[in-house]
Amino acid sequence: MHTSPLRADDGTVDYIFASQVDVTERRRIEALEATERRLLKEVDHRAKNVMAIVESIVRLSNAQDPERYAAAIQMRVQALARVHTMLAESGWTAVNIEDVVRQQVIPFAEERLSLEGPSIMLPPPLVQPLALVLHELVVNATRHGSLLFSEGQIAVKWMALPENHGFELRWDEAGPRRELGEWKPGFGSMLIAAMVETQLKGTVHKTWAESGLKLRIAVPLH
Repeated sequence: MHTSPLRADDGTVDYIFASQVDVTERRRIEALEATERRLLKEVDHRAKNVMAIVESIVRLSNAQDPERYAAAIQMRVQALARVHTMLAESGWTAVNIEDVVRQQVIPFAEERLSLEGPSIMLPPPLVQPLALVLHELVVNATRHGSLLFSEGQIAVKWMALPENHGFELRWDEAGPRRELGEWKPGFGSMLIAAMVETQLKGTVHKTWAESGLKLRIAVPLH
C-alpha cells in the first residue's frame, strides 16, 4: 500500500492518493526461494558429513590384504547405506537408538541378542557414525568374539547420562571361557575408537574378560 497527500496552495491536505499492489505471488516466490536455499544448505551439510564418514572408513580400513580390504569397505558402506535409508524414511529427524541397534546387530545375532534401554532420540549427525560402530562391533564378534561359538551371546544396554545430556551404550559379549591372553585388540578396535572419538566426540572404554569383550561408549548429545 502506497499513500501520498495532495496539498493545496496553503499547505492543507485536499486529497490523499493511494495505490495498492497485490504481492501475494511475489511473497510466495520469495518463500520458495528461501526454502530452496535452506534445503540446498542442508543437503550440502549432509553430503559433507557422509563424505567425512566414508573418508574415515577408507582411511581406517586395514589395507594390507587387498581382497579383505575391498570386502570390508563394501560391508561398511552397505551399513552406512542402510542407516542412510532409515534417516531418509524418518525425514532426517531424530531416530530412536534402539532402531539403530536393531538394524545393525540383528542380521548377525538375532537369536543371541538381548537389548535393554529407554527411548533415546539421536540427532541425525550421530546416527550414521554410531551405526558404523555397532556394525564393526558385531562383525568383530562373529569373527573373533563370542559369536564364533554357538553358545555365544551379546547384550546391548543403553542409558541416558543427564550430567552431559548424552548417553552411554554398553556392549557385553558372553561366550566360552577363554584365557585372557587369547583376547587381543585388533584393527577393528582401532577403527571403533577412532569413530567414537572423531565422529561422535565421545569416549570408549573396553576390557577383555574371560567371557568376552566388555565395551562402554559415552557420547554427548549436541
